[in-house]
Amino acid sequence: GHQDLEKGEGSHERSKKTLELIKREKQEYRDTKFIDNFELPSATLIYGNKVAIITFSQTEPIGIIIENKDTADTQRKVFEKLWGVAKKQ
Repeated sequence: GHQDLEKGEGSHERSKKTLELIKREKQEYRDTKFIDNFELPSATLIYGNKVAIITFSQTEPIGIIIENKDTADTQRKVFEKLWGVAKKQ
C-alpha cells in the first residue's frame, strides 16, 4: 500500500485515479509525492484555520471539519514532515 500527498488537494491512497491526477498536476498547480507502506483510511485537507477529515467507508462516508488555529497549524506541521520524506512517483 502507498499513501500519496498532494500539495493543493490533500492526501489519498495511490490509485489509478491518483495516477491520472499526476498527469494534470502542472496545469492544475498541484505536486504529488508518495509514501510506501503507509496507508490512511481517511483524507485530510488543511485550509486556513480549518482541518477537514473525510473517511470513505464501505457503509457510510463521514466527514468532520475542525475550526481551530492550533489544530490546523499542528496538522500543517505533520503534513510538511511527511512531505519531506515522501518521494515523487
